[in-house]
Amino acid sequence: MDPFDPSNGGHNPFRHDYNQWTLRDAVLDQQTIPALLKCLVSTRIYAPESYEEVRNSVFNDMLQVQQLPLIEHMLNNGYMPVSEVEPWVIAQHVSKEVVELLLARGWDINKQDYKSFRDPTGTEGGDRLLNYLAREHVGGNGELARWLVAEKGARPDGFTGAWDRKEPEPVLDQVAQFGTVSLYKFLEERGARPGPRVLHLAVDMAASMRVDPSTPDGKPPISEYNSYNFDDGGKSAARAEMLRFLVEERGLDVNKIDSNVAHAPEKGYFGTPIAYAAGWLHGAKVVAWLLKKGANPNIRGPCWPEQNAYDRARERRAYEVLTVLQAPEEDYVGLPLVTKMGKKQG
Repeated sequence: MDPFDPSNGGHNPFRHDYNQWTLRDAVLDQQTIPALLKCLVSTRIYAPESYEEVRNSVFNDMLQVQQLPLIEHMLNNGYMPVSEVEPWVIAQHVSKEVVELLLARGWDINKQDYKSFRDPTGTEGGDRLLNYLAREHVGGNGELARWLVAEKGARPDGFTGAWDRKEPEPVLDQVAQFGTVSLYKFLEERGARPGPRVLHLAVDMAASMRVDPSTPDGKPPISEYNSYNFDDGGKSAARAEMLRFLVEERGLDVNKIDSNVAHAPEKGYFGTPIAYAAGWLHGAKVVAWLLKKGANPNIRGPCWPEQNAYDRARERRAYEVLTVLQAPEEDYVGLPLVTKMGKKQG
């Protein structure tokens, strides 16, 4: 039964095989305005409790396929109020065309998500669109992030330094984890400021990827990781370059404590950069590099349980890291790796 057919007598036509969800699927299949209207109007009449969820799902689908006429129709006719469009939704399938549609209808380019994915309780501020596009795996080479700043009024200087938890995460912190040195410099030149643990987060990401900052491509020797000999699209090289840039060019302190106040363990504050790296099973190369740069593995952070790099490595059973930490200084680099049982390879 067609809900637009007046002969239905006002009865609810929805059933298990014909409802708001099958109509939503039809919008994606047909990608026409009549299918869009049939879905949204029918849902609003016959399943009002599902309307917002269905509407958001349809909008997401149209973003994914870049169906600009349908996106525009939803924005122009009140089906998707522009004030309710969250940055994280746009970031998933971003394009210049979609951003232009939103800005022409008054969307705030510096709008924050209503809450942070890092803290679902809502005590932390959410991210802005720029924060998402600063990440290489979202914004590619940073072209869209540069465009937002240079031409569309996106503010890279959102972090004030006061570390108000309602602020978005400093954009430079996200670039340090996921972006490129060139984008970091671009945003820095336009007023962006790093947060207090920009190096910690960059180290954490590099260690999670078993990066070797002492090599140009960021990869350990093939003899040590035969299974790791693959093309990762330059991601290891980008993370290695970022660490060298932050320490060697920007002169960041490799022994800086990440916070002067205690945080709950689930917040992920571990003290010094080397303590972050020591918590990864394959973070030995990053740990060795940090030791060469003067990192002190004995420093404890202020957050419970106040661990140092040794404690983190033991807790995580990162035997390769422990091997490096316990080695004489001249042997920080080039150590034989160990298996999870603590035996040398080869």
